Amino acid sequence: LVVDAKTVAVDELADAVAETTAGGTRTTHFIGQWDVRQRSGDLDLTKTVKASQVTFAADNGGITVAATGKIDASGARGGEISLYSRNGDVRLSGALLANATQFIENASNQGTRGRGGKVTLGAEGGGKVITDAGSVIDVGVATRTKEDGTTETSAAQGGKVTFRAGQSAEIANKTDLN
Repeated sequence: LVVDAKTVAVDELADAVAETTAGGTRTTHFIGQWDVRQRSGDLDLTKTVKASQVTFAADNGGITVAATGKIDASGARGGEISLYSRNGDVRLSGALLANATQFIENASNQGTRGRGGKVTLGAEGGGKVITDAGSVIDVGVATRTKEDGTTETSAAQGGKVTFRAGQSAEIANKTDLN
């Protein structure tokens, strides 16, 4: 699914490619790749988008994933989520899931199977990357419960999270950004 427009209503787009059955099960279509670019204004997501690769870009505005919003790119091998803004903030209050669901027992022959995903949040032109308390970014690997009740973690490699923003005099010389 590729959208390149002056303005985009992301929540309406999410509803347009999904259907809810009489039993309440929600099925999403276009689960391969979403590439949404808005030329002007903010992109706001309050619903769920499910696809293995998701890119949202706001050329002249910000991007907000509200507390009720979720981008789910999880799968056997973790997916990719990229949010880019110019002249606006990227604000995460909801969830970005790019975690792997396939459990790998032996790392020596895994290749890329079961590997965690990638999340990139980037802001240019004076914008900031903001992650609110309670927001979630998951690029981890699968876990499973053993017979004795303990949890075991996959031997696959975890994923990667990247934050990109212009340098700020406020944080440029700090050694601890936690």
